[in-house]
Amino acid sequence: MADVTELLHSARRAVEAGDHEAALPLLDEAVTLGPNLFGVHMLRGICLSAMNRPAEGVTALQRAIELNPTSAQGHYNLGVALLAAGRPKEAEQHFRQALRLQPGYDAAADAVRSLAPPKAPAESAPVLEPVSPSPPPPPPPPEPTGPS
Repeated sequence: MADVTELLHSARRAVEAGDHEAALPLLDEAVTLGPNLFGVHMLRGICLSAMNRPAEGVTALQRAIELNPTSAQGHYNLGVALLAAGRPKEAEQHFRQALRLQPGYDAAADAVRSLAPPKAPAESAPVLEPVSPSPPPPPPPPEPTGPS
């Protein structure tokens, strides 16, 4: 029987190679052996999300956050999974928490910006009405022509 460290290392290599199908059973076994290990739940959540199983990914990442609530990367990854699960408001909360924990976290800042509602066009400033030209002067009176 492999230990948790070996399983996690093998699973990480599989995930990095894009072989999520191979990584998942290793991570499932690792969860059984180390149910309170942040890294196991984090990688399992990433793996499930990459396999287009966002609801399961959310559950695994929520567990990771329970184990390590100060992980900016954990909050960011949970936000990504929540977004994939169609829960953008919750996702934004986790992206913002990642930024609070790590202020320079560019990926989290980009994610928050991408979720911001589009800015309404600025209301047009009032436009000055053009000045009406002065009315033309009245025509001069007719000149008298000879005796009438």
